[in-house]
Amino acid sequence: QKIITNLDYLAPVVFFWERCLIPPIPPVIGNLSSLQFLYLYQNNLIGAIPKSLGNLTNLIELALSNNQLNGFIPASIDNLRNLSSLQFLYLYQNNLTGAILKSLGNLTNLIKLVLSENQLSGAISVSIGNLSNLRDLNLLENQFSGTIPQEIGDLKKLASLELDYNQFSGPLPELLYLNNNEFYGELSSNWGNCKLLQILMLAKNNITGGIPPEIGNLTQLHTLDLSSNYLSGEIPKAIGKLAQLSELGLSQNLFTGEIPSEFQSLQNLGTLDLSQNNLSGLIPKALAEMPGLLHINLSFNNLEGPIPSGRAFVNLTLEESFLLNLLSGMVTSKLNSARALRRLESGRISSGHTLKS
Repeated sequence: QKIITNLDYLAPVVFFWERCLIPPIPPVIGNLSSLQFLYLYQNNLIGAIPKSLGNLTNLIELALSNNQLNGFIPASIDNLRNLSSLQFLYLYQNNLTGAILKSLGNLTNLIKLVLSENQLSGAISVSIGNLSNLRDLNLLENQFSGTIPQEIGDLKKLASLELDYNQFSGPLPELLYLNNNEFYGELSSNWGNCKLLQILMLAKNNITGGIPPEIGNLTQLHTLDLSSNYLSGEIPKAIGKLAQLSELGLSQNLFTGEIPSEFQSLQNLGTLDLSQNNLSGLIPKALAEMPGLLHINLSFNNLEGPIPSGRAFVNLTLEESFLLNLLSGMVTSKLNSARALRRLESGRISSGHTLKS
């Protein structure tokens, strides 16, 4: 503590202390009034986060991740409302408990907030909608519950949002992506307003209805995963407008109709999974020539006709891509796999030919 007190005389701008085994955080750090960057991650720090950190009014970045800090956030850093300059807050991988404090909404310059892998609980405060500059919000792997505040939809600069593996429930908010929860309801057309969104993941929920065509407005999107829901209707042609898209997962839904030919515009697409739906018709020939498409799964649909020849279809296996379709053409298969044979016994790959063990 004496060393840190002397550092105040030097008015440091950056304080970096990694793997130094200094439990707990000395409260005198709060005396470093000129401090702009405080890095104490990857130590064995224990105890609560001292309230004195609220005195660091010039702080831009606070990184306390990968420690063993505990206690309630409101009791530990209630003075964070004074940190109006704070842009980056990393508290992930600790043992913090309790709810997100309401005063967090006063940090209006915050760009990145990462509180993942703690034991935080309760509902998300509506004040989070005040963080108008927020681009990244990560609350992954906590015990949050209740509904998601619609105010998150006010975060127009939001590019990444991770709320997976919590206990959220209730109606689906308009501007979120959340894997592995219990959300229900339909996708709102208002999602199209969040034009900076890069990752939209809503897999393994109970979402119904169709995909709104306004999703074509998310031109910065590079990952779209809506798999394992109850979505129905035709796949909108507007998805073909997502020129930055590299991963598209729509498997295990109730989609009908044909694969949109507009998919040929997705020149950056590397993974396409449309398996386990009710799709019909031909496979668009243009898919075969897409330069980035390396992984494609069209199994368990009602597709028919020839398999396109080209880059994307050269090394496809029967089991991975064409089970339970009525397709013809050459496909590389791993027929020496007993498991594959059992699954293929009743599958028709070309007209009039039934595979047998």
